[in-house]
Amino acid sequence: MRVGFFFWPYTPEYTVRMARLGEEHGFDMVGIADTPGNAMDPWVAAALAARATSQTRVAICVTSARASPSSARCCADSPPRSRARRRTCHG
Repeated sequence: MRVGFFFWPYTPEYTVRMARLGEEHGFDMVGIADTPGNAMDPWVAAALAARATSQTRVAICVTSARASPSSARCCADSPPRSRARRRTCHG
């Protein structure tokens, strides 16, 4: 069984801290929750989380169709060509 958690990315520092703590404590996935107007852009936060970790998967929970255009979903589902390959998912 894989275990992860979601959080709201209020600041860049908080986002990096939560991603690193998730990896340090053995979580398989760290999720970024979308809260328009109340937190950072989820795509920017996901990039920060992926950069701050090396093993943990990064997921984005998008609740607003306006915050998640089709092009962004396609981009998120594409495997990146870096050491973070196959670590992103869209949920």
